Formats: sequence, C-alpha cells, structure tokens
Amino acid sequence: VCGEYLCPKGVQLIENEGLAQRLLTPYLPIFGMNLFSPKGRQVQSHFPNSNGMHRGLSLNRRQFDHEVVKLAESHGAEFHFGESLENFVQNENGVTIKTNQNEYV
Repeated sequence: VCGEYLCPKGVQLIENEGLAQRLLTPYLPIFGMNLFSPKGRQVQSHFPNSNGMHRGLSLNRRQFDHEVVKLAESHGAEFHFGESLENFVQNENGVTIKTNQNEYV
C-alpha cells in the first residue's frame, strides 16, 4: 500500500485471501498512473497484466486501514498504538515482541 493507492499485487493478495468483498468493494479501480517530475515532465504508465491482474485501487486510506484493523481484531489480533517495535524473536513459545514500552509473548 502506498498513500491512497493499492497496487495490483496488493489487490490480488487480498482477493486470494477471500477478503475482497469486505475490504475492496468501495474503491475505484485504476489501471496505471501518470508521474510528474518537479520540472513538469510526465511519464504515463500502465500496470502489466499478470495472471489477469492489472488493476490497482484508489483508496480512502483511513477507511481502508480501519477495516484492516477491525478484521485483524476479529481474528484475535491485538494492537498497541503509540509503541515502537524494537525487536522480535521467535522461540519455543511463539514470538516475543519488544517495544519501547512493553514486551509481549
């Protein structure tokens, strides 16, 4: 994901997981982009058609991220906003995550 955009591979991954109906429905498809240099030069691009996937999506990033968080929470994920990841280590108990404020096992 980049800004207000989801690339074709991101769309494909979400569809492959069966989450398109829940996460992608409200957004408009895009099939390429125009890039502009600071001097006004323009480059037009079109997404390659790989495995039938050649569209990205124009997103409302705040809405999209909120839906992803809700979906993850509905499957047991916990979020600790305001903490910075310092390290994580896989061990016999799973994964230990260390942030600037806590350690989670």
